[in-house]
Amino acid sequence: MQHLLGLVLCCALAALVYAATPPDAAVRAAAGKLLASLSAEQKAKACFAFDDKERVNWAYVPQDRRGLPLGDMDDAQRALAMDLVRSALSPQGFAKIEGVIKLEPVLRDLESRPGAPALHRDASRYFVSFFGDPSSSAPWAWRFEGHHLSLNFCSIGDDAESVTPNFYGANPARVEGGANDGLRVLGVEEDLGRALFNSFDDKQRAVALLSGEPPKDVILGPGRDSGFEKVEGLAVAQMTAPQARALDELLAQFVGNLRASSADAQTKRIRDAGVERIHFAWIGSAKPSEPHYYRIQGPHFAIEYENAQPGANHTHVVWRDLERDFGADLLREHLARDHAGK
Repeated sequence: MQHLLGLVLCCALAALVYAATPPDAAVRAAAGKLLASLSAEQKAKACFAFDDKERVNWAYVPQDRRGLPLGDMDDAQRALAMDLVRSALSPQGFAKIEGVIKLEPVLRDLESRPGAPALHRDASRYFVSFFGDPSSSAPWAWRFEGHHLSLNFCSIGDDAESVTPNFYGANPARVEGGANDGLRVLGVEEDLGRALFNSFDDKQRAVALLSGEPPKDVILGPGRDSGFEKVEGLAVAQMTAPQARALDELLAQFVGNLRASSADAQTKRIRDAGVERIHFAWIGSAKPSEPHYYRIQGPHFAIEYENAQPGANHTHVVWRDLERDFGADLLREHLARDHAGK
């Protein structure tokens, strides 16, 4: 998988840059700037202890959350909050964040009816939450979350980072009419997944296509952390070289949303576990505008794409690390290594 292997080669160069500083130094700096701008009242909303149960209480539906919403910040603070998000992502990833938020007023207009109040779709209700102190060497985490977004980052020590759960959604998946006509925030994920499935021959398709109706949401959402009972679909080892490259390009749409150092680390983790062990599964129609779902699953991770709600114009994607979500295994390793006997 040329792209994936190429990203791994970048790790050696990245190591030279980050040898003297924590790999999340830019994120820590951005977090510090935002925190320094907050009032005591704002900090009380935004800041939690690292071991607070809220750290693992993720969601992507429009609801009240614990944290500091963009709407409770002034313009300068909102700019610093978005700088924090930008510091953790690539330009590709940040553009998707902006696109998801841009869809909130689009959805509000679509759901409004003459004579009825506008439904609750508010681009200011995206929340920043901190767990622990980014200025210390102790474990810390932060979250950016709202409707159709849940980005969860956790740093353990100076050299280990968790970047999942990682969720994006788009409703509508394709905007029709208005100033944003034609906008498809997650369109590349849809097109590349369908193209890969359509490239399979009959024998491959018989393995990749799972029976039943596509699920109406991602399966590994909040409260479902144990993964799938078995690996299903077509393995990379059963694909042609062009198909394997196509899967690599699709994976890059998820891993490549992260800033370069994080993407390099996650790519190496995927590669070390065995690229040939990754499977691709599809459920539903392969025709555009008809309900469909796909899953990419490796030894320790699962990525789901779902566009199966009525009209097939409402997309959810999620990336779960079945070992390191919220830094779980990294934290256990850290405690065992650095705090044994204390």
